[in-house]
Amino acid sequence: MELQKQPNGFVKKYEHINCVFEDLVFKNNKLDPDCINGGANTIWPHHLREWLEINEELPYPFKYFSILPFCGYVKYYEVKEIPDSINYLYIINISNVTYFYKNSEIGFNNVSQRVIQDVKNRKAKIILLLASEGTSCTQGCEYDLNIIQKWVEQAELPGDMVYYINGNLISQEKAQQHNVSFKVEGLSSFETWNYETSPGLRWNRDDNMKNIVEFKPDSANCLYLNLNRIPRQHRVLFLAELTNKNLLNRGLNSWNLRIAPNLLTSLEMFKHVIRLYDENVVDAAVHLFNNPVYILDTDTGPNLALNLNKSLYEKTFVSIISETLIDNNSVFLSEKIWKPIITGHPFMVIGSNGLLKKLKEFGYKTFDRWFDESYDNTGTLKEKFAVILNNLKKYKNMSIEELQRVRLEMHETCMHNKNLFTEKINSMLDPNGNIILNAPSLNALLKIYDNW
Repeated sequence: MELQKQPNGFVKKYEHINCVFEDLVFKNNKLDPDCINGGANTIWPHHLREWLEINEELPYPFKYFSILPFCGYVKYYEVKEIPDSINYLYIINISNVTYFYKNSEIGFNNVSQRVIQDVKNRKAKIILLLASEGTSCTQGCEYDLNIIQKWVEQAELPGDMVYYINGNLISQEKAQQHNVSFKVEGLSSFETWNYETSPGLRWNRDDNMKNIVEFKPDSANCLYLNLNRIPRQHRVLFLAELTNKNLLNRGLNSWNLRIAPNLLTSLEMFKHVIRLYDENVVDAAVHLFNNPVYILDTDTGPNLALNLNKSLYEKTFVSIISETLIDNNSVFLSEKIWKPIITGHPFMVIGSNGLLKKLKEFGYKTFDRWFDESYDNTGTLKEKFAVILNNLKKYKNMSIEELQRVRLEMHETCMHNKNLFTEKINSMLDPNGNIILNAPSLNALLKIYDNW
């Protein structure tokens, strides 16, 4: 059975891509999706079962369209009904970063033998897709590539017919170091997330918002914007450093320890972690721990990845982007880095070494004329923080008028970044002008399919 659903605007360039899904993924919902290799998203079992129950009234196979993320752009077939005449992609959509570890001993055993044989005969390619995470090769996920290599060897598959697409932009380099036989590609997939994906973002497409935001502070705490939803260790440490350097009240900060990872829920464990970093910030960090909620404009409990409050950027001089990952075995660009670029806001980034370098490779400009950007290649997190804090100190005592003059100097750089971002977004619109949210992944699939 071929599954197709027409998108709002037909995107012709993807229509020839053939993909398959495993019928058993849907019909036998007693199986744990974390242990299934198939066409569906690998989501938590209860989420899949809830989805199937909610959509029980929909006729098969239409209830599964939202689980098959590329429906409407590519052709989907059930494995048992694949035409003999076609080449196809067998996509394993991964949403859980522990997928490889949890399935280490399962590998491709749940993939239909028809598919395995077609891969061996070079009629099918297996695509492991984890575009929204850059954790592979980082601490806790350092063996992901080795596990995939084991799966390829156990199934006796040709390596060049197996692909791993993920959010670690240096994963291809890591693959060369690991000497794996399969193909690895790093992908930036978050540009589409903050482009008219929620009502609060529609200002970005208004005619009067084609320029960058103006710097219009309404108080003295206008030096920086530092947004933190999940208080990862490096974010709490930076907040503690801001406190010790008397900079916490010079900017707009948010944090919410109510949704902290388990590591931060025990005060004694929390103190131990902080001491390993620097004994001198323990008191400040504990104060943050005991005062767990600081919210700027909305509750930070829900996932605010799609939230962009223009007024916060208007009120502040520079964004401090605290990225998801700081492990130097990955360069990962989440939705956080694109928000200041969309608004035309200058930024500094707490992230992995080489992140700014990667942005420049993409054509974006950074702010090395105004900030010391040696933090992009430091030996320790402490040194990275020190450079960023010194940058803030440089502007700490400037008047609002002086800061506004500096922002005028930054205008060309901010405008360049916004224009480049807009150009990229325009390449990911359908004929009706609607954003194709999965366009980065679809483009990667297109390249793989067309280069058989």
